[in-house]
Amino acid sequence: MTTLTIEIPDKEVKEISTFVKQKGGKVVEKISARAVKRAQLASLKQGLTEAMLISQGEMEGTPLSKLWDE
Repeated sequence: MTTLTIEIPDKEVKEISTFVKQKGGKVVEKISARAVKRAQLASLKQGLTEAMLISQGEMEGTPLSKLWDE
């Protein structure tokens, strides 16, 4: 099997998903652009919050040497 990553209009998701299943394929993951934007914004907000806490001395940052170990 081959895996494709495609972008399609929201209104076509149901029809194309049905077509893929009829052809023996499966929909592995369905992510809307809206959901991606929310996740990115949440991640950015968390990062900024952590940066502020570190700069205020309320949270300890992770040393660069530890980042390379992970």
